[in-house]
Amino acid sequence: MKRKACIFLSLLLAFVLAGCSSKGVISERKMAKIQCDMFLADQYVNTTPQLRHLADTTALYSCILKAYGCTSEQYLASVEHYLDDIKTFEKILDRTKVLLEKRQKEIQKNLDRQAAAALPDSPEE
Repeated sequence: MKRKACIFLSLLLAFVLAGCSSKGVISERKMAKIQCDMFLADQYVNTTPQLRHLADTTALYSCILKAYGCTSEQYLASVEHYLDDIKTFEKILDRTKVLLEKRQKEIQKNLDRQAAAALPDSPEE
């Protein structure tokens, strides 16, 4: 299910981002990290009513790409490149999934720590 969501997001981004001039292909590892951050940002926007107006803009994705030192043109060229090599693209999506699962565990660990800290001390008898 997550793989389909990542593929859909990648294809959607390929069509949404304008322009396409090849300036080199982004490495597989960096693509996985970018995909992970884009997926997380997309989910955050979709679950935060005040930010839903960003859902149809590329500003959010541009910031992510900039953080990785990439342009939208590089990203588009890379998506096209990896879509031509579906086995490699699947590896990227698998890495993305692993990154998402790792982040989920980190977040859950932090939530558990916060919940434990919020519990009142038990009275001594």
